[in-house]
Amino acid sequence: MKKLFMFSCILLPLNVFSGSIYQCSNQKGDTIFQSTPCAETTVKVIKEIPNHDTTEYTDEMVKALSKLSGKSKEDLKDPEVRKAAEILAATDAAKSYAYSEVYSVSSKYCGSDVENALEAYESRAKSIISLGEYYYQVGIQGEIKGESIGASGKELKDSLNGLIGDLDQKYSSANETSLGSMCRDALRDIKSLTMMYGD
Repeated sequence: MKKLFMFSCILLPLNVFSGSIYQCSNQKGDTIFQSTPCAETTVKVIKEIPNHDTTEYTDEMVKALSKLSGKSKEDLKDPEVRKAAEILAATDAAKSYAYSEVYSVSSKYCGSDVENALEAYESRAKSIISLGEYYYQVGIQGEIKGESIGASGKELKDSLNGLIGDLDQKYSSANETSLGSMCRDALRDIKSLTMMYGD
């Protein structure tokens, strides 16, 4: 599991709500998130809530934020705690997407066990991966205790692409023993991700 957190450096706090988020259903019935209105079916529109005081915000977000952050609903009434929890939730979603991209490199070199594990992860964590992909398009910006933190979608994508390129090089140049070890690690990590992010 330690290796999973090596990737967090490219995913550090990302605008949690940079406008409306449209939750859509595409022709295949998959849930996707985007910053523009849905071409297909609109499932939900999550509007930017600048003051974080509305009932809509409480009803829609506090339960999910409580689960993701480990903070109680009472804790989340504190605006600073809530801002931190929002950033945590956005970062978690972004990580789930990045992991699917990173481990697609592993599946290219490791064969059917890793491919099947990755497919299971992507199937069971489809919604959070889709939300993470949204953040990779629009970026994540936040502010905690007056300090701005974040990254644009381009910065996130560039970092992820660099990591993927390095990983591909590492796999392609690995000897048989090293490759076997890397593939076993990848399989273990993907199974852990499925438990962590899967529905």
